[in-house]
Amino acid sequence: MFWSKFNKKNIIYQNFKKYIAVSLVGFTLSLGLTIFLHEICRLDPERAYAVALISVFIINFALMRYWVYSHTRTQSCALKQFTLMATSSALFRLIEYIVFIFLYGWLGIHYVLSILTIMSISAFSKFFFYNSFVFSKRVNRHPK
Repeated sequence: MFWSKFNKKNIIYQNFKKYIAVSLVGFTLSLGLTIFLHEICRLDPERAYAVALISVFIINFALMRYWVYSHTRTQSCALKQFTLMATSSALFRLIEYIVFIFLYGWLGIHYVLSILTIMSISAFSKFFFYNSFVFSKRVNRHPK
């Protein structure tokens, strides 16, 4: 019993480290690809950022499924996981924006501090949400 709990906590910790790495890669790619597409390819910033966000989302999904939560992929439907991740990601972004409006617009907290706070809390929350719902062995089993 003790070793089972220890092993589960160790897996969560290892997954969290991988998740943070994927998040940092995603942030870097979002920024870098947007700059590249705008400065080198001459796309307007709105389109460049949209292309970067879509590209990074697909890369993040692949890294989450095949690296961070690789222990669930053999028991899970990729399309179901992709749909759950896309839906939850959109909802998280909406919540992040609403909280930003509250912190910055209503409370007057500096926009950079607001964004850093929101993104930190959101990243932490998404890890546990993805772990419990999107990439969970319990949720994603194929029907028998």
